[in-house]
Amino acid sequence: LLTIGGGSLGMGIAHGALSGGEASCAAIRGERFRRVAMFGLKVVPMLAMYKIAKMRSTCKRPEEALEVLAPLHRYFAPRFRVFAQEMQGVYARGGQVIAIAGGGLFPKEFVDECLVFLDDGRPLPFGDVVAIVERDLGPLDDTFESFDEWPLHTGPICQVHVARLRGGVDVVVKVQHPAAEQRFS
Repeated sequence: LLTIGGGSLGMGIAHGALSGGEASCAAIRGERFRRVAMFGLKVVPMLAMYKIAKMRSTCKRPEEALEVLAPLHRYFAPRFRVFAQEMQGVYARGGQVIAIAGGGLFPKEFVDECLVFLDDGRPLPFGDVVAIVERDLGPLDDTFESFDEWPLHTGPICQVHVARLRGGVDVVVKVQHPAAEQRFS
């Protein structure tokens, strides 16, 4: 199978996000500011509480230090998951890393909460998928013999559809979610 395309397809940059002139640049800057502010409001307090707990437990035995952190794990793990789900992009990708790395690197409470990031996300409506593909490649029927309406997989950045090119070559088409460029900026 083959990944095709540029722009919003494949690994390229979101076509519309960078070609819309000053209005798009201002929107991207505004979204970046919002995301940084949300990080500061939601994540920095979590990190500060962990730092305080660590400082308070420096002279304790390892078992006692873990007991100090346990209530923080129970309290902050679901809040981190909700934050990452709301913010998507790099935060959802971080949730995937936590879930994959497992309990060897991260507290079990965080791993358990972040397992949701390994499941498929919400797919774009098929009309939106068609619009993105046609914007980058032209009419769907001119390029493809068939194009599966339901995605094979949906993640925080893109979704993947199975298709067949004119001429019979089977391909996988990665369609980037429209807001992915802003979410990762």
